Amino acid sequence: MKQKLCLLAVSAMTIAALWGGTALAANGAYTVSAQLSPDITINIDGATKTFFNSQGQEVHPISYAGTTYLPLRAIGELMDKNVNWDAATCTVTIGGERVTADASGQRDTNAKTQAIRVAMEPSYTIVIDGVQRTFYDGNGKKCDPAVYQGSVYLPIRAIGEIM
Repeated sequence: MKQKLCLLAVSAMTIAALWGGTALAANGAYTVSAQLSPDITINIDGATKTFFNSQGQEVHPISYAGTTYLPLRAIGELMDKNVNWDAATCTVTIGGERVTADASGQRDTNAKTQAIRVAMEPSYTIVIDGVQRTFYDGNGKKCDPAVYQGSVYLPIRAIGEIM
Protein backbone atom coordinates (compact mmCIF):
# COMPACT_ATOMS: atom_id res chain seq x y z
CA MET A 1 0.00 0.00 0.00
CA LYS A 2 2.80 2.43 0.93
CA GLN A 3 4.58 1.59 -2.31
CA LYS A 4 1.43 2.38 -4.35
CA LEU A 5 0.95 5.72 -2.53
CA CYS A 6 4.59 6.63 -3.06
CA LEU A 7 4.38 5.71 -6.75
CA LEU A 8 1.18 7.72 -7.10
CA ALA A 9 2.76 10.74 -5.42
CA VAL A 10 5.88 10.56 -7.61
CA SER A 11 3.72 10.21 -10.73
CA ALA A 12 1.60 13.20 -9.75
CA MET A 13 4.69 15.33 -9.07
CA THR A 14 6.24 14.30 -12.39
CA ILE A 15 3.08 15.16 -14.32
CA ALA A 16 2.78 18.49 -12.51
CA ALA A 17 6.42 19.32 -13.20
CA LEU A 18 6.13 18.41 -16.86
CA TRP A 19 2.86 20.31 -17.29
CA GLY A 20 4.15 23.35 -15.42
CA GLY A 21 7.47 23.26 -17.25
CA THR A 22 5.68 23.08 -20.59
CA ALA A 23 3.45 26.01 -19.68
CA LEU A 24 6.41 28.07 -18.55
CA ALA A 25 8.49 27.15 -21.56
CA ALA A 26 5.65 28.05 -23.90
CA ASN A 27 5.29 31.66 -22.81
CA GLY A 28 7.81 32.36 -20.03
CA ALA A 29 5.07 33.42 -17.60
CA TYR A 30 5.74 33.08 -13.90
CA THR A 31 3.78 33.81 -10.75
CA VAL A 32 5.06 35.94 -7.88
CA SER A 33 3.87 37.04 -4.47
CA ALA A 34 3.03 40.73 -4.43
CA GLN A 35 0.99 43.15 -2.37
CA LEU A 36 -2.27 44.82 -3.34
CA SER A 37 -1.76 48.37 -2.06
CA PRO A 38 -4.96 50.43 -1.96
CA ASP A 39 -3.27 52.65 0.64
CA ILE A 40 -0.90 54.08 -2.00
CA THR A 41 -2.25 57.42 -3.19
CA ILE A 42 -1.48 58.43 -6.77
CA ASN A 43 -1.34 62.19 -7.35
CA ILE A 44 -0.89 63.56 -10.84
CA ASP A 45 -0.61 67.30 -11.37
CA GLY A 46 -1.96 67.85 -7.85
CA ALA A 47 -5.05 65.67 -8.28
CA THR A 48 -5.60 62.31 -6.56
CA LYS A 49 -6.42 59.62 -9.12
CA THR A 50 -8.66 56.58 -8.70
CA PHE A 51 -8.50 53.89 -11.37
CA PHE A 52 -11.16 51.53 -12.72
CA ASN A 53 -11.07 48.59 -15.11
CA SER A 54 -13.36 48.34 -18.13
CA GLN A 55 -15.99 46.59 -15.98
CA GLY A 56 -16.15 49.55 -13.57
CA GLN A 57 -14.30 47.86 -10.70
CA GLU A 58 -11.74 49.92 -8.84
CA VAL A 59 -8.18 48.70 -9.41
CA HIS A 60 -5.37 49.45 -6.98
CA PRO A 61 -1.60 49.79 -7.19
CA ILE A 62 0.42 46.61 -6.74
CA SER A 63 3.81 46.48 -5.02
CA TYR A 64 6.35 43.87 -6.06
CA ALA A 65 10.11 43.72 -5.49
CA GLY A 66 10.30 47.38 -4.49
CA THR A 67 8.39 48.53 -7.57
CA THR A 68 4.86 49.92 -7.68
CA TYR A 69 2.70 48.86 -10.63
CA LEU A 70 -0.38 50.63 -12.01
CA PRO A 71 -3.01 49.30 -14.42
CA LEU A 72 -2.23 49.90 -18.09
CA ARG A 73 -5.74 51.15 -18.89
CA ALA A 74 -5.22 53.92 -16.36
CA ILE A 75 -1.91 54.83 -17.99
CA GLY A 76 -3.67 55.20 -21.34
CA GLU A 77 -6.36 57.36 -19.77
CA LEU A 78 -3.74 59.58 -18.12
CA MET A 79 -2.10 60.02 -21.52
CA ASP A 80 -5.52 60.63 -23.14
CA LYS A 81 -4.81 57.70 -25.50
CA ASN A 82 -6.75 54.60 -26.57
CA VAL A 83 -5.83 51.27 -25.00
CA ASN A 84 -6.35 48.09 -27.03
CA TRP A 85 -5.67 44.42 -26.26
CA ASP A 86 -4.96 41.85 -28.99
CA ALA A 87 -5.35 38.41 -27.40
CA ALA A 88 -4.03 36.61 -30.49
CA THR A 89 -0.62 38.28 -30.20
CA CYS A 90 -0.68 39.17 -26.46
CA THR A 91 -0.11 42.80 -27.39
CA VAL A 92 -1.32 45.93 -25.63
CA THR A 93 -1.35 49.03 -27.80
CA ILE A 94 -1.60 52.57 -26.45
CA GLY A 95 -1.98 55.25 -29.06
CA GLY A 96 -4.19 57.64 -30.95
CA GLU A 97 -6.36 60.33 -29.46
CA ARG A 98 -8.78 58.86 -26.91
CA VAL A 99 -12.30 58.72 -28.32
CA THR A 100 -14.09 57.10 -25.38
CA ALA A 101 -14.68 58.25 -21.84
CA ASP A 102 -12.33 57.18 -19.06
CA ALA A 103 -13.40 54.04 -17.19
CA SER A 104 -15.50 54.85 -14.16
CA GLY A 105 -17.21 52.92 -11.41
CA GLN A 106 -17.80 52.61 -7.72
CA ARG A 107 -15.01 53.14 -5.22
CA ASP A 108 -14.03 49.99 -3.34
CA THR A 109 -14.27 51.25 0.24
CA ASN A 110 -13.53 47.77 1.63
CA ALA A 111 -10.17 47.37 -0.12
CA LYS A 112 -7.37 46.35 2.21
CA THR A 113 -3.65 45.88 1.80
CA GLN A 114 -3.17 42.17 1.22
CA ALA A 115 -0.80 39.57 -0.16
CA ILE A 116 -1.75 38.46 -3.68
CA ARG A 117 -0.40 36.25 -6.48
CA VAL A 118 0.40 38.06 -9.73
CA ALA A 119 1.27 36.58 -13.12
CA MET A 120 4.35 38.18 -14.65
CA GLU A 121 4.14 38.03 -18.45
CA PRO A 122 7.48 38.60 -20.21
CA SER A 123 5.93 37.49 -23.50
CA TYR A 124 3.41 40.37 -23.52
CA THR A 125 4.23 43.13 -25.98
CA ILE A 126 3.54 46.76 -25.09
CA VAL A 127 3.35 49.20 -28.00
CA ILE A 128 3.06 52.92 -27.27
CA ASP A 129 2.51 55.33 -30.14
CA GLY A 130 3.78 52.70 -32.58
CA VAL A 131 6.97 51.85 -30.65
CA GLN A 132 7.45 48.54 -28.83
CA ARG A 133 8.63 49.29 -25.29
CA THR A 134 10.58 47.51 -22.57
CA PHE A 135 10.43 48.76 -18.98
CA TYR A 136 13.00 48.95 -16.18
CA ASP A 137 12.99 49.61 -12.44
CA GLY A 138 15.11 52.23 -10.67
CA ASN A 139 18.11 49.88 -10.68
CA GLY A 140 17.98 49.27 -14.42
CA LYS A 141 16.51 45.77 -14.09
CA LYS A 142 13.93 44.78 -16.72
CA CYS A 143 10.35 44.70 -15.37
CA ASP A 144 7.83 42.40 -17.00
CA PRO A 145 4.18 43.38 -17.37
CA ALA A 146 2.08 42.03 -14.49
CA VAL A 147 -1.45 40.64 -14.75
CA TYR A 148 -3.88 40.63 -11.86
CA GLN A 149 -7.59 39.87 -12.17
CA GLY A 150 -7.58 40.47 -15.90
CA SER A 151 -5.79 43.84 -15.81
CA VAL A 152 -2.28 44.37 -17.18
CA TYR A 153 0.00 46.47 -14.93
CA LEU A 154 3.24 48.34 -15.61
CA PRO A 155 5.76 49.90 -13.20
CA ILE A 156 4.91 53.46 -12.16
CA ARG A 157 8.43 54.50 -13.22
CA ALA A 158 7.50 53.47 -16.77
CA ILE A 159 4.49 55.75 -16.64
CA GLY A 160 6.71 58.72 -15.86
CA GLU A 161 9.03 57.81 -18.73
CA ILE A 162 6.13 57.36 -21.14
CA MET A 163 4.49 60.65 -20.18
